[in-house]
Amino acid sequence: MNKITEEKRLYPRVKADLKVSLSESGFGNSVDLSESGLSFNTQETISSPTVSLQIHFPDMASAFKINAKLVWKRDLERGGSLYAMEFVGLDEAQKAQLRKELINSQIKGLLNEIKDHHIKKDISHFFLKDMLEYISKILEIVSHISQEKLYSLEIEKEFERLNNEILLKGFFLE
Repeated sequence: MNKITEEKRLYPRVKADLKVSLSESGFGNSVDLSESGLSFNTQETISSPTVSLQIHFPDMASAFKINAKLVWKRDLERGGSLYAMEFVGLDEAQKAQLRKELINSQIKGLLNEIKDHHIKKDISHFFLKDMLEYISKILEIVSHISQEKLYSLEIEKEFERLNNEILLKGFFLE
C-alpha cells in the first residue's frame, strides 16, 4: 500500500539553478526555491541554525539578501551537503520582490521563444504586473480572513471579482 504524505509547504517550490552566497563567504547552488524557502547544495558546512544568504537572480542588479533558518541537511555522496532553508523576517517588499523573481524565472523560457516584441511585452506585463497584483490582493484577503476569523458575502464577491478580472485579462491576452 502506498503511503500518502501530507504536503506541509505553504508555497510550491520551483526548480531554480541560482548562485547562493553564504554569510561565511561560501557559496552554493540552489536546487529549488519558493516564497518561503529554498534548498541548495554547497561544499561549506552550515552549523548555525540561522544564516544570512544572498540569492543571485540573473535579472537583478544586486543580490537578494535574506535571512534563513536551517530546516534540514543531507550529506551528498559526491561530497558537500544539501540544505533546506526557511526564510525568516521577510517584509512585504521582499516577499513581493521574491514573488516577482519566481514568476520571472518561470516565464523566461516562454518569452525567449516569442519573436514578436509586442506580444512578448503583453505576456510579460500580464505575468509581471497583472498576475502579481492579483496574487497580492488575494494574499491580502486571505491574511484579513485569517486575522479576523471572519468570512462574509462581501469577501466572497471580492474573490469572484478578482478571479473574473484576471480571467478576462488572460482571455484578452490569448
